[in-house]
Parts: sequence; structure tokens; C-alpha cells
Amino acid sequence: MELDSSMYAVFATYVVKEGAGDNVAALLRDHIAATRLEPGCVAAFANRDADNGSIFRMYEVYADDSSFKQHLDSPHYAQYVVGGIRPLLAERTVVMANPII
Repeated sequence: MELDSSMYAVFATYVVKEGAGDNVAALLRDHIAATRLEPGCVAAFANRDADNGSIFRMYEVYADDSSFKQHLDSPHYAQYVVGGIRPLLAERTVVMANPII
């Protein structure tokens, strides 16, 4: 994967409510699979913390800001993230960045 500084990277950390980890993991699997099919998606990864199964970290890279905005407007984002994952979260942190080469 070649990155350049015009791309748009998103780092998200989710801390889920007690007992919701497996549900969030299943939703993230489907969400990331659909995200990877988006034309503007360069990369998308979801990770579950090895020491604390209630913490998830995502890393996504989009061709540009417009591609990221299209991602936010996608039906799968509404289904998996807004409707499925967010109600199960205790905490959510999202950071946007541009890759450095």
C-alpha cells in the first residue's frame, strides 16, 4: 500500500460496554469488509486489544477527504456503525490525519 500526504487517515478507538465485545467484533467484521469495497478506500483494519477485549482500534485510509465523506454517507456505515456499534459503546475517540511519507 503506497500512501501519500493527500490521503485521509482515520484512527478510531472504541471502548465497549461490558459484555458487548463479541457483538462489536462481529459488526466490525462486516463493516470493514464493506468499507474495503468502497472505491475511495485505500485500507481499512479493525483490531481488538490483546489484553482488554473491550477495546477496539480501527485504522482506515481514504484517497481524500471526499472519499471519507462518502464513507460516512454509505448505507453500511449507517447500519453497522451508527445503528449497531455506537449504541454498544462506553467511549469513542476519533482522530483524523494525513499520512507522512
